Amino acid sequence: KSTSGGALMIGQHLIKAWSRTQNHVTFSSAEAELYAMVKCTAEMLGVKSMMKDRGRDNGGTLYADSTAALGIA
Repeated sequence: KSTSGGALMIGQHLIKAWSRTQNHVTFSSAEAELYAMVKCTAEMLGVKSMMKDRGRDNGGTLYADSTAALGIA
């Protein structure tokens, strides 16, 4: 199993970081990167909701370096 991870930041401040093992089989590295991007997006939406509850309604940007996964997305 491979691991994936991510970090959520507001400016230079780390809000949340994680590392997880992959719990499903992928047929390519692009597909594995796509799953990681989707998981990161879900985490970002959770933090965005938390920030909105605290009166801060910020946007969010997902950065990725996998051209193939970005193409699939």
